[in-house]
Amino acid sequence: HAICVLGEVLGTVGGEATLPCNFTFTQRDTEITKMSWKKGHFHGWPFINKSKDGSITNTGTIKHHKQLDIVGDVSSGKVSLKIRNLNLNDDGTYYCRFWYNTEEKKNDAFTSYPGTRLVVG
Repeated sequence: HAICVLGEVLGTVGGEATLPCNFTFTQRDTEITKMSWKKGHFHGWPFINKSKDGSITNTGTIKHHKQLDIVGDVSSGKVSLKIRNLNLNDDGTYYCRFWYNTEEKKNDAFTSYPGTRLVVG
Protein backbone atom coordinates (compact mmCIF):
# COMPACT_ATOMS: atom_id res chain seq x y z
CA HIS A 1 0.00 0.00 0.00
CA ALA A 2 1.11 3.58 -0.57
CA ILE A 3 -0.23 7.07 0.06
CA CYS A 4 0.82 9.99 -2.11
CA VAL A 5 0.49 13.51 -0.70
CA LEU A 6 2.04 16.89 -1.41
CA GLY A 7 4.91 17.85 0.88
CA GLU A 8 3.73 21.44 1.20
CA VAL A 9 0.67 23.52 0.33
CA LEU A 10 0.65 27.33 0.55
CA GLY A 11 -2.42 29.32 1.55
CA THR A 12 -3.34 32.90 2.37
CA VAL A 13 -5.45 34.18 5.26
CA GLY A 14 -9.10 34.28 4.19
CA GLY A 15 -8.48 31.98 1.21
CA GLU A 16 -8.80 28.25 0.83
CA ALA A 17 -6.42 25.33 0.49
CA THR A 18 -6.77 21.84 -0.97
CA LEU A 19 -4.64 19.00 0.39
CA PRO A 20 -4.77 15.96 -1.92
CA CYS A 21 -4.32 12.40 -0.67
CA ASN A 22 -4.18 9.35 -2.96
CA PHE A 23 -4.16 5.81 -1.57
CA THR A 24 -3.03 3.01 -3.88
CA PHE A 25 -3.19 -0.68 -3.13
CA THR A 26 -2.03 -3.78 -4.95
CA GLN A 27 -4.43 -6.35 -3.52
CA ARG A 28 -7.56 -6.66 -5.63
CA ASP A 29 -9.70 -7.59 -2.65
CA THR A 30 -8.97 -4.29 -0.85
CA GLU A 31 -12.14 -2.47 0.21
CA ILE A 32 -11.68 1.06 1.56
CA THR A 33 -14.25 1.72 4.28
CA LYS A 34 -13.41 5.27 5.39
CA MET A 35 -10.70 7.89 5.56
CA SER A 36 -9.77 10.55 8.07
CA TRP A 37 -7.52 13.58 8.54
CA LYS A 38 -5.39 14.41 11.57
CA LYS A 39 -3.44 17.57 12.34
CA GLY A 40 -0.21 18.12 14.23
CA HIS A 41 0.76 14.59 15.24
CA PHE A 42 1.03 11.35 13.28
CA HIS A 43 -0.65 9.53 16.17
CA GLY A 44 -3.15 12.35 16.79
CA TRP A 45 -6.92 12.06 16.88
CA PRO A 46 -8.84 12.53 13.58
CA PHE A 47 -10.79 15.78 13.28
CA ILE A 48 -12.79 14.80 10.20
CA ASN A 49 -13.82 11.44 8.68
CA LYS A 50 -15.55 10.39 5.48
CA SER A 51 -17.13 6.97 5.00
CA LYS A 52 -17.38 5.14 1.69
CA ASP A 53 -21.11 5.99 1.64
CA GLY A 54 -20.14 9.69 1.48
CA SER A 55 -21.15 10.69 5.01
CA ILE A 56 -18.78 13.13 6.72
CA THR A 57 -18.22 13.50 10.46
CA ASN A 58 -16.45 16.65 11.70
CA THR A 59 -15.48 16.78 15.38
CA GLY A 60 -15.37 20.60 15.28
CA THR A 61 -12.00 20.61 17.03
CA ILE A 62 -10.17 22.27 14.11
CA LYS A 63 -12.77 24.35 12.26
CA HIS A 64 -16.53 24.78 11.86
CA HIS A 65 -18.05 22.11 9.60
CA LYS A 66 -18.88 24.65 6.87
CA GLN A 67 -15.16 25.46 6.55
CA LEU A 68 -14.01 21.85 6.05
CA ASP A 69 -14.83 19.28 3.41
CA ILE A 70 -13.44 16.01 2.11
CA VAL A 71 -13.94 15.92 -1.65
CA GLY A 72 -13.57 12.85 -3.82
CA ASP A 73 -14.62 9.23 -3.67
CA VAL A 74 -13.31 7.36 -0.64
CA SER A 75 -13.72 3.97 -2.36
CA SER A 76 -11.34 5.03 -5.15
CA GLY A 77 -8.67 6.19 -2.70
CA LYS A 78 -8.51 9.65 -4.29
CA VAL A 79 -9.66 12.41 -1.96
CA SER A 80 -8.69 15.92 -0.87
CA LEU A 81 -9.19 17.95 2.28
CA LYS A 82 -10.60 21.38 1.44
CA ILE A 83 -10.14 24.08 4.09
CA ARG A 84 -12.02 27.37 3.61
CA ASN A 85 -11.55 30.75 5.29
CA LEU A 86 -7.93 30.01 6.22
CA ASN A 87 -6.42 31.61 9.30
CA LEU A 88 -3.02 31.37 10.97
CA ASN A 89 -4.26 28.57 13.27
CA ASP A 90 -4.70 26.34 10.21
CA ASP A 91 -0.92 26.36 9.66
CA GLY A 92 0.56 22.95 10.47
CA THR A 93 1.09 19.38 9.30
CA TYR A 94 -1.87 17.25 8.20
CA TYR A 95 -2.00 13.46 7.91
CA CYS A 96 -4.53 11.43 5.95
CA ARG A 97 -5.46 7.90 6.95
CA PHE A 98 -7.37 5.24 5.06
CA TRP A 99 -9.20 2.36 6.75
CA TYR A 100 -9.66 -0.79 4.69
CA ASN A 101 -10.54 -4.47 4.67
CA THR A 102 -8.84 -7.31 2.80
CA GLU A 103 -9.39 -11.05 2.81
CA GLU A 104 -6.73 -11.41 5.54
CA LYS A 105 -7.25 -8.21 7.55
CA LYS A 106 -10.31 -6.30 8.69
CA ASN A 107 -10.37 -2.64 9.71
CA ASP A 108 -6.67 -2.10 9.00
CA ALA A 109 -5.31 1.42 8.50
CA PHE A 110 -2.57 3.17 6.55
CA THR A 111 -1.47 6.74 7.31
CA SER A 112 0.50 9.23 5.23
CA TYR A 113 3.96 10.05 6.49
CA PRO A 114 5.57 12.58 6.71
CA GLY A 115 2.26 14.33 5.97
CA THR A 116 1.43 17.60 4.22
CA ARG A 117 2.64 20.90 5.64
CA LEU A 118 0.10 23.70 5.20
CA VAL A 119 1.77 27.11 5.36
CA VAL A 120 -0.66 29.99 5.89
CA GLY A 121 0.64 33.52 5.49
